[in-house]
Amino acid sequence: VCKLELRIRTLSGEREWFELYVHALWKGENAPECVSLIGKLTNIHTARLETERLRLQANTDALTGLYNRKALLEIAQSLTQDYEHYSALFFVDVDEFKTINDVFGHEYGDEVLNQIAQGLRSVFRKTDAVGRIGGDEFVILWSGCCQRRDLEQKAREICALFRRADRRLKDGKTVGLSVGIACASAESFDFTTLLAQADKALYYAKKHTKGHYAFYTDELA
Repeated sequence: VCKLELRIRTLSGEREWFELYVHALWKGENAPECVSLIGKLTNIHTARLETERLRLQANTDALTGLYNRKALLEIAQSLTQDYEHYSALFFVDVDEFKTINDVFGHEYGDEVLNQIAQGLRSVFRKTDAVGRIGGDEFVILWSGCCQRRDLEQKAREICALFRRADRRLKDGKTVGLSVGIACASAESFDFTTLLAQADKALYYAKKHTKGHYAFYTDELA
């Protein structure tokens, strides 16, 4: 029995998903010969679209449309020890985000998060995995070579994202983005480890100069 799913153009001109079952009919015992095929073709387009919708919903942040934490973890786990593919992790945090919500309200705060999400999409490539893991925290799994100059350039672009829409708050604080960066290696490839390292680098960046970036080093361990 053979089972497969395929897209077929229907009479309406639309391409829809079908499920095909094919069963071979054999003749003879010593040297059986396939004399015919019998099959069943079922339209599963609606069910397939619903499955895709649920899968997308389960892996997408509802507010920004980026990957959520679950999806980022699954992406990282699917590339076990492939640190040449996703070679670095960027951890991005909005400076003074609580103050943004307090002064301008949560609706404006959501607008800020969506602006940042759109900006991150424009900065990174489709081969990079861009996600929001909660609150004002964003994570990007960087694909490609782990050259420091390339990572620094991306970090500068991230930090500059919200400066274009800079808004001075009542207490004199300024909206901005800080970034922590951790590079993958054979010893520290898994998502949890990289996230923890990038988090420490982010804390260092925010502590010393908000609106800037820092790389994880052994001194931060």
